[in-house]
Amino acid sequence: LPTLSGGWSTGYMHYCCWPCVCDTQDFIRVDTRNVTTSEGTRQVQFVVIGNPCDHPEQLTTPFKDTFGRGETSIAASAQEVRCAGGVLEGATMSDHGYVIINMFFDAVD
Repeated sequence: LPTLSGGWSTGYMHYCCWPCVCDTQDFIRVDTRNVTTSEGTRQVQFVVIGNPCDHPEQLTTPFKDTFGRGETSIAASAQEVRCAGGVLEGATMSDHGYVIINMFFDAVD
């Protein structure tokens, strides 16, 4: 997957049904976050998406549901997505301010 720093990272992630492979390739990037454990602090790779709170007005913009169920909005179909002062409530952010959605595990040769 492309990294936010401009390169590429090879690895894997676990997911059951979302996002699909096309969404993964189109919208997800790899970024880092420092994680502190009992063994010390280390930089870990995570998969991230853009912060919806960068443009909170878009949360109420209607769009056609891709499954043919009419028109909806992110605010209507994902009520847990809420912004407070430009910050996505409850989200863990990466080093570059993107929303972490999963860990990106190193590929084993």
